[in-house]
Amino acid sequence: MLRRAILLISLFASAGPSPAQTSLAWKFRSGDTFHVEQHVLQATALEIENKPLRQKSDWKMTSRWQVKQDARESATLLVTVGSLTSKTFTGDAKVGISSREDERWTGAEFTLTVDPQGRVRAVQGHEALLKKLAGDSPERLKILTALKPPDYFQALFQDVLGPLPDRPVEPGDRWQTSAADTMSIFGTLVQTTEFTYQGPRDGLHAIDSATTSAYKAPRYAIENDVFRITKGQVKVESGKGHFLFDAAQGRVRRVQKSINLRGELTMDTLSGTQRIEFTMGTEMKIEIK
Repeated sequence: MLRRAILLISLFASAGPSPAQTSLAWKFRSGDTFHVEQHVLQATALEIENKPLRQKSDWKMTSRWQVKQDARESATLLVTVGSLTSKTFTGDAKVGISSREDERWTGAEFTLTVDPQGRVRAVQGHEALLKKLAGDSPERLKILTALKPPDYFQALFQDVLGPLPDRPVEPGDRWQTSAADTMSIFGTLVQTTEFTYQGPRDGLHAIDSATTSAYKAPRYAIENDVFRITKGQVKVESGKGHFLFDAAQGRVRRVQKSINLRGELTMDTLSGTQRIEFTMGTEMKIEIK
């Protein structure tokens, strides 16, 4: 009798999530398409040898995502860039300078391998884009490859997808992920983000996030060792985010993230050693339709 009771309890427990739990996972179906708008505002303040420099940037990208193949463990997605616009404002400038490379992003295609939790397992297509951006200049390609390594593109798409928990959750449940965020010539920031499920909200499911970091100096210099970061310390002063997930459609609907960094770096140049102090604030908004 006791054995039968234990068996019934175990069967009930393994039948699926309890009524209080929610499964948050992407539902990739072959042929499905959705559109993504990514908008990033960034403000950077540098001081090099007591010389201040302030810069702001405004970056926007639209893209079309199509599920080419779906499977239980992973899906193959084709991401096609519709448009990219960027403007850089130096000092107190009211008019931003656009990048000549923006138009070359249009039509760029990337193939992603993604699991149901939204973790990007592989990215293809970035090398073709870098060659397109560089044109006929091998030196330019070398610089772009250093500034935009594979981690850069993986983070670009990972921001859209999550990641989501690998188990059903209830309000208050948490999960973590770590990712490398390339900071151009300054090195890499390994960010650890903790997500907390907040529960249903206006027909969707709310997730909050908090981020901490660890800094890694660049592995190599750019353009024939003209400069090189030798050591540094960078930390997240504040990092938080908010996600809204549509469980019925099986996709993230909205992402908002902000992160503020402060750092000190030592850089070797042809003219000697220089010390850099900087702060960097980033605001990101993503809409999935």
